[in-house]
Amino acid sequence: MNHENSRARRADPRVNVEIDTEAILPNGSALPCTVKNLSEGGACLAFEKLPPRAPAFNLKIGVGPASRVRIVWQGLNIVGVRYATSLLKVEHKILH
Repeated sequence: MNHENSRARRADPRVNVEIDTEAILPNGSALPCTVKNLSEGGACLAFEKLPPRAPAFNLKIGVGPASRVRIVWQGLNIVGVRYATSLLKVEHKILH
């Protein structure tokens, strides 16, 4: 992956974070992960083990319901996801 090209394609600036959270898979199981960065439209998630194979899942950040995300790129143990809901809802969950 050419990181310079991927940065140029991003519509929204990224903010580096370290937030421990969970990916809730379609079968209901939870995979621990860490949010490495956030933007208005997506996030980068790191997994200790292999990332989920499902193309979409729910991301649990903070309190409240999980947000639906879909994988837009994938590395060995990291994935880039795009939110199905706005980041404002995600930020609200982080802060409350």
